[in-house]
Amino acid sequence: MRRSVMKKICGAAAFLFLFAISLAAPVSVYAQEETTGSQKIINVVYDDSRSMYLHGETRWCQAKYAMEVFCAMMGEKDVMNIFSMNRSEVLTITGGDGSRVEQVHQMTSMYSGTPFSTVTKAGKALLNEDPAAERWLVILTDGSFDNTEQQTVQRQLDEYNEAGLRTVYLAIGDTAVALQADASRGAFAEKASNTSEILTKVTSIANQIFENQELQGSVVTTDGTVTRLNIDIPTEQIVVFAQGEGASVGSMQLNGTTIAPTAKLPVRHSGDVMPLNDEEITVDTTLNGVVVTYDAGQTPFESGVFSVEVTGAEKVSYYYRPGVDVDCELLYRGQSVREGDELYAGEYEVALHFIDPFSGKQIDSQLLSQAEFSLSVENNGQTQTLEQKSGAVTLAEGQVDIRAVAALPGNVFLTSTRNYKVLPEPMDLKLAFSPEKAEYTPDAMGQDASPVTMTVTDASGAPLSEELIAGAVVTATGGDGLHWEASGGEGGVWELRPVMDAGSFSEMKAGEFEVAVTVESQAGDQYAYGAAAFPFSLMEYSGSALTVNVQKPEEGYSLEDLETAAGIPVEVMVRNPKTGQDEPLTEELEQALELRATSDKRMDWRFEKGEETGQWLMYPAYYNNDPLLSESGTLTVDVVAEATAGEYEYRGEASQTANFEPLSTRTFLELLLPRLAVALGLLWLLIGYIRKKRLHLHGLDPRCLYKRDRSEKVVIRKELLSVLLPYVPQRARVSCHKSAYQCNFPNLRIQADGRWSFRILNKNISLKNTRIGGRLFTTQAELSKHVFNLGSFEIVSLDPATKKPLGKFKFK
Repeated sequence: MRRSVMKKICGAAAFLFLFAISLAAPVSVYAQEETTGSQKIINVVYDDSRSMYLHGETRWCQAKYAMEVFCAMMGEKDVMNIFSMNRSEVLTITGGDGSRVEQVHQMTSMYSGTPFSTVTKAGKALLNEDPAAERWLVILTDGSFDNTEQQTVQRQLDEYNEAGLRTVYLAIGDTAVALQADASRGAFAEKASNTSEILTKVTSIANQIFENQELQGSVVTTDGTVTRLNIDIPTEQIVVFAQGEGASVGSMQLNGTTIAPTAKLPVRHSGDVMPLNDEEITVDTTLNGVVVTYDAGQTPFESGVFSVEVTGAEKVSYYYRPGVDVDCELLYRGQSVREGDELYAGEYEVALHFIDPFSGKQIDSQLLSQAEFSLSVENNGQTQTLEQKSGAVTLAEGQVDIRAVAALPGNVFLTSTRNYKVLPEPMDLKLAFSPEKAEYTPDAMGQDASPVTMTVTDASGAPLSEELIAGAVVTATGGDGLHWEASGGEGGVWELRPVMDAGSFSEMKAGEFEVAVTVESQAGDQYAYGAAAFPFSLMEYSGSALTVNVQKPEEGYSLEDLETAAGIPVEVMVRNPKTGQDEPLTEELEQALELRATSDKRMDWRFEKGEETGQWLMYPAYYNNDPLLSESGTLTVDVVAEATAGEYEYRGEASQTANFEPLSTRTFLELLLPRLAVALGLLWLLIGYIRKKRLHLHGLDPRCLYKRDRSEKVVIRKELLSVLLPYVPQRARVSCHKSAYQCNFPNLRIQADGRWSFRILNKNISLKNTRIGGRLFTTQAELSKHVFNLGSFEIVSLDPATKKPLGKFKFK
């Protein structure tokens, strides 16, 4: 089956890293097949010998408390089987059982010896479990086994490792003998030199099994009872272990969103469930706490600041499980390997790094800075190893076994193992093009375009086999708004032609481009690949050519009468791009054709369709339909023909000259005099409005007042006719007669005299009882001639008897 070059040479090896080395679901470091860590089966051998409590030792209490913490960290699908050395029954607890911690707490036995048979019993039981699960054998003991040499113990655990079990041996006490550890085989060994270290070591073992890391240092800050965890990577789980009498852990906040705990399990010392031995046994009553788990579920928690309130705790530990992916990228000949690709002989570049599952971007976090990567490749009996984040490996044709390992602190390993058949090294193909550089216009593409001929040979120039030619896939890309089609192939020769994708030629972008061409094929196990490029130019589309012919007018024209002027014949034909000959317009093209004419002097033009195809008559017309605006003399007229039909655009142009006689003097005057009359009339009106005297009442507050403590606003209305007529001064009526305010003078009629002055037009004012503008007028004629100022005008009614002021009107 034919595939892309990326699939052929690049992808399978990346897949074997991308999904195997996943922190969210790590797999066995020594397993022959990748496991996803979906279930963990843990057989714990618990030493209930008398040495655990003799001489006031509290190891028994510490170890049992540690097992409570251990089982509190179990996942929902995990299973733990506790084998006490001195009792026959086995306590089985599951991660989904909310009473699992209490079951461990209520467990008791008669403390006696240290038989090794319990270890072999637990080991054999674990060998019978599902090998698809992660199987752990954990041994907690404070001394040597009864009647069993240490080398026997070591040999037995080594056999378990070879059989696919992971073993953890915790030696308790300063004199306890620790076994040898080899993480590459799944063998781990710890030693708690004193009683106080038991809990720390068991917690470390739990973190290793459940893939947890401890948060410490600057990422953990505490303010009172609130602790903030600054975790800059996605996480699958966070565990809070708070120790102390009455320790309490509340809900957690992530970037302002509340996260409820999925499990909250108290742990405590076994002072209420003592061993059955009839001896004095010391209890460490300081052992109290709570283990609270926050699971993310199907999708990891995003990076951010987690805050949680913890009260009543003497010591708090915070653990997390990274929710990142580990990407191991392989590059073959500079191309990234993808899932499903086949492997071919040659050198591969390797790059290992963590990536964010949300964004797919590489993560550079201090929390993951201590991770160590390694890669081992077994190929035809030869082994290659890589002990760093990047490097190169060489694969030869044949069988290959690839194992990638990412190790985090605490002996947490993530591993992938894959077996592949490596195909022969791909054959290099040589591509040659003719011409070496191609040029195209948008209207010269498609099946009728001149092809670029491509000849394909092997690296030495020899022709390809018929099988490789038959299976060849040619891909060519380059240029905006177009694609390339390949045809032929006989004898290793193909023809490449550009095909337009854009809707019209005018949308195509002109410029210099490069066409990238790849050829790949496969015949049996032999894969062949070649790549090269050639330049091409895409020219600007200027439209398909139209030929425009404009005949010379036989006679000149006169501006006296253009209505009866003869038309100028115009003929339009289309140029055949192949033959270069002019051809008649098609009916579609003729209907789409638009003609327009412009001249170097003021003159308009109109077109009428002729009787024959492609023929029109062009008539002169007065400029803006006005003979006086039209120019006479010899003028040049430019005719442009344009049309759009489908994706094609057509254009052509031509020029011609014509002579125009001017208007006669009589006609000129006949057309000009009415316009002059209108212009003079407009000028007379304009002067009248400019010189017109106006009343400027803006900003005035006209009021009638009575004894200065009462006033009423007065209405002033301009007379409409005086406003509209030119030369006529504006007049207004002032409604100032207010008998209630003893303003006994009549409403005034005023007329503008200047910008801020006016005259009074009233003929019937009682001059003896009225003071106007601060004075008494004796005659009406004297009043009509007087000019008053708008800003300081005042008129006052006088008492006829006493001549004292009554009401008055003024412009405030």
